[in-house]
Amino acid sequence: MDTRSSPLQKRTPPRLARLLQVISVFTCFVLPCGIFASVLASLSLGVQKRVLVEAAAGVLVFLLGVLAHGAWRASRGSVWHIVLFATSLIAWIAAVVLGSQHYEALVPYYDMISMATYIEVDPLEGRSGALMQDAGRVLFTLNSRVDRSKGIAFKNTDLYCAAPVVAERPHGQHRGQVVSYDFWAVGMNCCDNSGSNFTCGEVADEKAYAALRVMDASQNGYYRLAVQQAEAAYGIKVSHPLFFTWMRDPWAALSAPWDAVCHQLLVQIMSFCTAQLFVVSLVAFAVAARAKADD
Repeated sequence: MDTRSSPLQKRTPPRLARLLQVISVFTCFVLPCGIFASVLASLSLGVQKRVLVEAAAGVLVFLLGVLAHGAWRASRGSVWHIVLFATSLIAWIAAVVLGSQHYEALVPYYDMISMATYIEVDPLEGRSGALMQDAGRVLFTLNSRVDRSKGIAFKNTDLYCAAPVVAERPHGQHRGQVVSYDFWAVGMNCCDNSGSNFTCGEVADEKAYAALRVMDASQNGYYRLAVQQAEAAYGIKVSHPLFFTWMRDPWAALSAPWDAVCHQLLVQIMSFCTAQLFVVSLVAFAVAARAKADD
């Protein structure tokens, strides 16, 4: 039955009709935006019950689809029901896709914050790599530096560069016996084929004496091969090598991906809600113009 010829609709008081129109516009704007924002944020930021939020939103969208189908078959206010269902479905799908991408980008961040932080570590005479397997961020002693003279490189399409972290001693001070070179500054394509001209990370910064652990297993295998070459080339001992990106502030570097994802979340939520407002406004104008023409 066409809504234009529905007796019930013709008997609807004008004030009630306007109120229902306002409620429809409000619901069609707020509900899809809420679905998009809640699912996107929970999936992106690794909320503990993110799967529950995703499933609940999916069930809600399904129920809106059932409601829209029923309204369409009854031909009563079906336009708003269909708009609500269609935009909510788009919101849910877009949020799941984007949220999954954001979460993948933050996996290294979540892995790193679960690891330990060590401070005042002497790279040659302090803790060995075997005792710091859980290290994520390391603040070395102030006299620590990267020994670029012992830089080495392993080539496998890309150059995997590595150089040991050492501690400089003041002139005349006795240096204890070096047990093992277990701390290595690494990077890709930041040295020559021989390992010389090592520029990985912030080695040029004289105030840098901290490091952030490299957790990419696909890279660490090649860095181990480079370290094995360094053992043979320089006659040094390496027992349990740990690989780091050399920098001044690992805490700022660690929070950068989180800040970037949060910024993207705000932009994406605002963009979706702006587009949703535009669509709802168009539909509202179209419905009002049709009602005026029918009068």
